[in-house]
Amino acid sequence: MAGSDLVIIDSYPAENANIASQMTLPDTPVELFFTGDKLVVFVTGHEEIFYRSDLHTFPVPSWRPVTKALIYDVTDRSDPDLERTITITGS
Repeated sequence: MAGSDLVIIDSYPAENANIASQMTLPDTPVELFFTGDKLVVFVTGHEEIFYRSDLHTFPVPSWRPVTKALIYDVTDRSDPDLERTITITGS
């Protein structure tokens, strides 16, 4: 990870190393796990929600912190596929 970018590098053999793919992640990346052809990136951010209040006749917007697990299939390192997003309220 470089800032909010996820960079996958084809590094073997080292003398032919190059960037296989690069993408900007949503929100702020905090952790990364990689095994086989699966990559899980945890990001934190905020999600807009609307709630009803006795004081208002219309939905009131609010923001809440969320943590997301972005699960990628990286079988093709040059074209990672987002398979699933799991969102949990809180940080």
